[in-house]
Amino acid sequence: MPTSLSILPTVATAAPALPRARKTPVRPRLGRGLDVLIKSQSVPQAELPITTTMPPPPELRDTSAEAPRSPALVAQVRLACSPAHRLAMFCGALMGGIVAFLGYYIAHHEAPQHVLVPGWPSPLWILVAGALLFSAKTVWQFGQRAFNDRWKATGFVLILEGVMVFSSTDWLAMTALAYLIIINAIATGTNLALEDEISIK
Repeated sequence: MPTSLSILPTVATAAPALPRARKTPVRPRLGRGLDVLIKSQSVPQAELPITTTMPPPPELRDTSAEAPRSPALVAQVRLACSPAHRLAMFCGALMGGIVAFLGYYIAHHEAPQHVLVPGWPSPLWILVAGALLFSAKTVWQFGQRAFNDRWKATGFVLILEGVMVFSSTDWLAMTALAYLIIINAIATGTNLALEDEISIK
């Protein structure tokens, strides 16, 4: 008679199956540049760095809306001598030169004799100061382009306007006046010519 142990079915205890190790495919070395390229393509879109758009080069940039720059000194003289801009230069001579002439005439012929209160300067010197202030900036910019130095440009303004107003030698004062009329005429005429070309375009 078999024992009770032999009647029981034999239960085979199976060991749990171990997970199989995944074989990582060996990727051939493609070089540093290709490795970096592959890694950059595997980055999610949200983690990509934000790149800024580079501005276009100056030759492709639209400058139609920008303010026109004043040309160089030689370019201004060449523009003044151009037959196509005679009307602009004539208007510039009238508008820019008349102020210097009025300042000269008042300083030499009216302000010294027109004294309202004895011992006080004539109020007409205020008009002379306005004429000098009108042309001082234009003459300074003209001298800055010619001498490429601020100190020389400042001295250029002082000597021209000072001689025109205070010199008792007629030919010196009139020479300074002629210089001021020419400079103001060229500068004002150049601005008018540039504005005319922009309006035509």
